[in-house]
Amino acid sequence: MKLRKLLLTAVAAAAMCSAVYAQDINVSLNGNIVSFPNQKPVVVEGRTLIPLRGVFDNMGYSIDWDGETKTVTLAKGSDTITISIGQASYTLNGTSHAIDVPAQIINGSTMLPLRAIADATGADVLWDGETKIATILDKSSSSAEPISGVVTTNSESEAAFINGFSSINETFNTTAAEFLAFAGNPDSFKDLKNVASQSQKMYDAANTAKDALNALPAPDKYADLKAKSVDYMQGVADLAKIMADVANGNMSLEEFGTKLNAIGTDVALKEAAYQAAVKAVLN
Repeated sequence: MKLRKLLLTAVAAAAMCSAVYAQDINVSLNGNIVSFPNQKPVVVEGRTLIPLRGVFDNMGYSIDWDGETKTVTLAKGSDTITISIGQASYTLNGTSHAIDVPAQIINGSTMLPLRAIADATGADVLWDGETKIATILDKSSSSAEPISGVVTTNSESEAAFINGFSSINETFNTTAAEFLAFAGNPDSFKDLKNVASQSQKMYDAANTAKDALNALPAPDKYADLKAKSVDYMQGVADLAKIMADVANGNMSLEEFGTKLNAIGTDVALKEAAYQAAVKAVLN
């Protein structure tokens, strides 16, 4: 996964994951755990295979099956993907792309490697080997609109918390918006000194927000919102820290690569939990 895409994902996208069992492979698509009633995801030759149905249809693709040729055709907008069972490749708009594990049928379900889904659709995919959670973030089928709403209360303490919470987030969002604009430009990452500087700003902003939220008295009604917000800011700080470290030469690329997916997944899940907590208090 490209670093810039992960940054945009981790800071901007929501991907909430409900409680799951670590012994199973679970898939979160744009914040929702995908149900696979017929065949669960499996690991084959070290690669995670996921049923096409449940993922592609929820991403807005039509799915057609040709039993004679054993070929699946997926269509969405101007994109057409064809996948033939047993073939170590798929085609996207007529261009062939190799996959390391061929598509196959298991218990009547067509299975495709997780990485191929990301490559074919342009979605971001994060894999956490410890929890066995695959997080798919498909921005083409999810809204990037910020959460907005109104909180009404007759309690002074509740009003004080909400006003303080809003102020802290507005300050943080100013730096986050600057960082996203920076991360959205591919040329930004050619200047490591600038990457280090922008990452440090993000790190400082996240830590400042975290400390301010920790110090903000929260009525019981908003305890969960405060806790989820603090967790999210800590996750953003962790991500910004490894970015600054690798840009400054204080972390090897190998160590950075090892930490990136784990921390990126953690931030995405924490952000989603935070956004869910925000939605829960809005009228």
